Amino acid sequence: TEVTATSGLVSWGPGRPADPVWMFQIQYNSSEDETLIYRIVPASSHHFLLKHLVPGADYDLCLLALSPAAGPSDLTATRLLGCAHFSTPPATPLCHALQAHVLGGTLTVAVGGVLVAALLVFT
Repeated sequence: TEVTATSGLVSWGPGRPADPVWMFQIQYNSSEDETLIYRIVPASSHHFLLKHLVPGADYDLCLLALSPAAGPSDLTATRLLGCAHFSTPPATPLCHALQAHVLGGTLTVAVGGVLVAALLVFT
């Protein structure tokens, strides 16, 4: 499984030929808000890209198979294929701090041609 700060690739193997599957259902939620999100995936697929994840959050995910009804009163049968827990890494800053190697210098501030401050700076 590939996980970035804002996305994650969910993959699973093909089912047994004796178990017909109409479609897969992915259910997941974040530790940030506990909202359960559902995604329906065609039976021909064996992977799905989760998008818009929260950086630095924990997630719980379950994969279910939706199959033809077992009895005349059921519309579909749902079978749990597995669950997983994963975490997204924290977001990386867009701007990196400047790595200045300044030993010392003078900072002069002038407003309207008038010297306001002069500082000796060491870093």
